[in-house]
Amino acid sequence: MKILMCSTPGGDRGPGAGYKNHLEAFRSSTDTVSELTDLRVLTSAAEQFDVFWFYVRFHPEILSRVNLCRFKNSKIIVGPNVLFERGDIGPTDDWEKWFIGEARCDVYTNVADYYLKSVMRHYKGATKYAELPYCASKDLLAVAEKVDNTKCSGDKKFDVLIYLKQRVNDDDVMDIAFDLRKKLDEAGITHKTVVYGSHTREKYVQLLSEARVCAWLAIEDYCSLAQIEASCLGVHVVGTPYNTTHALSTMPQAVDSQEFKDWVIWKKDSAAVSIKDAIVESLSKIDYEAVANHAIQTFSHKPYVERVRSLLEDATDR
Repeated sequence: MKILMCSTPGGDRGPGAGYKNHLEAFRSSTDTVSELTDLRVLTSAAEQFDVFWFYVRFHPEILSRVNLCRFKNSKIIVGPNVLFERGDIGPTDDWEKWFIGEARCDVYTNVADYYLKSVMRHYKGATKYAELPYCASKDLLAVAEKVDNTKCSGDKKFDVLIYLKQRVNDDDVMDIAFDLRKKLDEAGITHKTVVYGSHTREKYVQLLSEARVCAWLAIEDYCSLAQIEASCLGVHVVGTPYNTTHALSTMPQAVDSQEFKDWVIWKKDSAAVSIKDAIVESLSKIDYEAVANHAIQTFSHKPYVERVRSLLEDATDR
């Protein structure tokens, strides 16, 4: 495939990091990926491309020009980071209202099925809707291949790294974190806390390397590159069905969150107990190699590229 990336994110976290891994994946394949830097390319060379990909929000004029200039059998992909600022509410600004009313594409993707369903309630302009989780970086996958149970066990200094991330629609997470730490102390389980946005990636990786498991306290945070990093280091992430990223299915998870109307809430009175119990069970089943091998199988570049090809073929058949 010859792919033209028509909108791209900046930065080295979240979408920016996911996009960097996305480029690595395709550039390690037989495909060609270019980035749109001059709109005149759409007039002079649009016929060269099989896929026009809008990875993040974009100016409406770019989509208009693509539709004018592309060959009929080429495809437009939107996502996985073209989404609503408030997924729990729906479109809230002029761009989002334009998008659901005017934009059309062959494939709309989102990093998680849970978020995808939220968008599908409002956006009807795609031929195909699909989940497209992030892939891991080449460097991180190389680390995962070297995870060894004996070595990892010797490196650990405490039981649980608590990752704390408060969403705009989550009023309870700080209280739950307080209760959880209290219950872990009572059980003699050692822990440290990292708060989203207050740490460097290097510090986070260091803490992960010293922790036996990681507990994820964000009401929804799927798909998370930080969790993929944990899995590649062999550290199991304890969370709920709404905030864990393809965790190893044989390892325990908490269950105390629930859908409420169109979104999700904590079961506040029992969340800390449920998370603590899942941590205790996880500590009794630790297998760093199994977690890392699962990450390699799930987040490697080859299955990511194959997933995209499958989505495009499916959209063609419809």
